[in-house]
Amino acid sequence: MNNIYYKAKQVWNSLTPIPSKTSIASEIDPQKKFINFFQPGPTYYFIFNLSVGEFDFISKEIFEILGYQPNEINAYDFVNKIHPEDQPFFAAFEHKIHSFYHSLSAEKLTKYKFQYTFRVLDNFGNYKNILHQTFTLEYNIENNFTKSLGFHSDISHLNLKGEPLLSFIGMDGEPSYYNVPLDQNTFIPVKEVFTVREKEIMKLVAEGNRSAKIAHLLNISVHTVNTHRKNILKKTDSSNWFEASSKAIKNGWI
Repeated sequence: MNNIYYKAKQVWNSLTPIPSKTSIASEIDPQKKFINFFQPGPTYYFIFNLSVGEFDFISKEIFEILGYQPNEINAYDFVNKIHPEDQPFFAAFEHKIHSFYHSLSAEKLTKYKFQYTFRVLDNFGNYKNILHQTFTLEYNIENNFTKSLGFHSDISHLNLKGEPLLSFIGMDGEPSYYNVPLDQNTFIPVKEVFTVREKEIMKLVAEGNRSAKIAHLLNISVHTVNTHRKNILKKTDSSNWFEASSKAIKNGWI
C-alpha cells in the first residue's frame, strides 16, 4: 500500500466513502464553468470518478501532449508517472483538498476549483510540466464529491522552478485561498491582489494573445490593455511578461 496511487485512492474514497446509486449532477452546466479555466499551453480535459479512483473519460488531446491514447493509460499508470520528487506534494495536496472540501457547505461544492503543478513522464521518456486544474462535476445526496472535471495544460515552456503550490480559486464571488500551507489546519482567504480586469488580461496574455487581440476581445483600447499590463508587472515584481505569467500560474492568481 506504499504505492502513491493507493495512498491517493484512500483520500478519494474518503471524499466518496460509500458509492451511491443516487448521484446528482452539478446544478451548473459544466460548459459554463469552462470560462474559469485557461489554457496557457496545449490542454486536454478529463472526467475523474472518485468512487472507483479511475478516469471516466480523457479527451483525445492527451496524445498531442503526453503521447498516450486515451484508452491506453489509466489512473494507476498516470499517478505513478508523476516525477518522484513531485509525488509527495501530490499526495499531500490530495489530503489538503479532502480537508478543504469537507469544510464546505453543499451549495459551495461546485464554486471552487483547485490547482497545482507537477511533472509527469510522457510516452517518449520526457517529463512535462503540467498545470492541474479541477472542479466538482458531480456530488451525491450525502454531499460527497463523486466526480470531477479536470484540465491538464502543458506549461513546460514556462520552466517553473521551486516546489509546487496548492491554491483554491473561488468562483461566483467566493473567496480564494492561494499557496495554502500544508501544515495549516484552517483555511484563511487571501485578499485579491488583482482586479477582475487584470485577471482577464493575465489569462489572455498567458494563453498567447497579443495586446491588439486582447483589446478586441475585451472591447477596450490597446492603450488600456498596455496600462493594465504595466500594472501587473509591478504587482508581480516582474521585469517581463514571461516572468509574470510564470508567477501567476504557479501561485494560482489566474
